Amino acid sequence: MALEKRFDPKNPHKMGMNNCGHSRGFSLIEVLASCVLLSVAAIGITAVWRLADYKALLARLDHRADRILREYYELQTFAPKSAKPLSDTSLPEGYAPQDPLSGFLYHPLKSNSSKSNPQYDDLIQYSIISPPGSGEITLTYIVPGYSSEAAKTFTKTVALNPLPTPTATP
Repeated sequence: MALEKRFDPKNPHKMGMNNCGHSRGFSLIEVLASCVLLSVAAIGITAVWRLADYKALLARLDHRADRILREYYELQTFAPKSAKPLSDTSLPEGYAPQDPLSGFLYHPLKSNSSKSNPQYDDLIQYSIISPPGSGEITLTYIVPGYSSEAAKTFTKTVALNPLPTPTATP
């Protein structure tokens, strides 16, 4: 004998599968509540993603600034005197020793560039100065703020090793 679920007239509270009188489903309120919950979760995940992307950008910029500062430190320390980037010997015309060296830390791909001819923006400018007589190289850059925060200025400084002075030998 096969087991079948049917309506039992002696026990009206016990329903079978064939009776749709008390079938349960999702109401419109439950569906709307789940949509609201999923929307809030999606907005939260997007906000966290943007914050993580901003923090990753700050870490990349910090690393690039360290590399650039290290490069200029090595040039200033080990290059011949005529090739030092921050000295006042053999400067091009119109270039004063207090003028900062500058460049860009971030080069994102332009949104309207094609794959065959990629074009990049120059963003987040840095400048390097070495105040006369300070024995330091300073790199400064400004990063736009996240969301409603103000822009942040970052400064990195490295002290140059003094050159040994020749001493007379007796």
